[in-house]
Amino acid sequence: MVVIEESMPLKELFPAYFPQDLTDCARLLSLRKGDNVFTYGEPITSLYRVVRGRISLVHYTSEDTEVVLMRMGRGEFIAECSVCANIYTCEGRADTDSLVAKLVIADFDRKLTEDAAFARAWAMDLARRLKDQFLRYERLNIRSARERVLHLLYCEAGPDGTVSLPGPQLEWAADMGLTKETLYRVLSGLEAEGVLRRDGKKLVLISNHARRHARVYGIR
Repeated sequence: MVVIEESMPLKELFPAYFPQDLTDCARLLSLRKGDNVFTYGEPITSLYRVVRGRISLVHYTSEDTEVVLMRMGRGEFIAECSVCANIYTCEGRADTDSLVAKLVIADFDRKLTEDAAFARAWAMDLARRLKDQFLRYERLNIRSARERVLHLLYCEAGPDGTVSLPGPQLEWAADMGLTKETLYRVLSGLEAEGVLRRDGKKLVLISNHARRHARVYGIR
């Protein structure tokens, strides 16, 4: 069951470049684990963004085998390329109890047409997210849990080598296809090796070897 909520500042739920008059029209949808945000073949009328929780895009083969195409977490848009289509070709399903923000596609399209600065910012944001998704797929193809974690750290680290944990550790582990226990074990090992140190919700790369190793992936 989907319940509409309106108890949070809507402007803060979207990127800063989103115009106030657009975000003022947003609605919040509360979903239980297993609820659908949208279903296959449903007309596309809204653009969704995850506020909390996790949403999967699921497709079914001709043999009715389930294939997870993508997973979105906090701060990510759900199937944002759907703004160019008429119907959904997959279903969006809540993996956990989740909260999503919803914008009417017609309002979004109108703002893209009227506001060139907004349209350019959206295009740049799409390009950034495409790069992030490519790196995510690359990371999931790395067999070693240790190398998978290092890959994410090198991708996300700022100039000072600091990485802010993207949400709870359980969600971070799930995003890399790891268990929470495996992630904890890898981080403890890297800390013992002097590759990083943990500082609250931040990780800091402190090893010159680690920074050189990042170049193997072409990230730095």
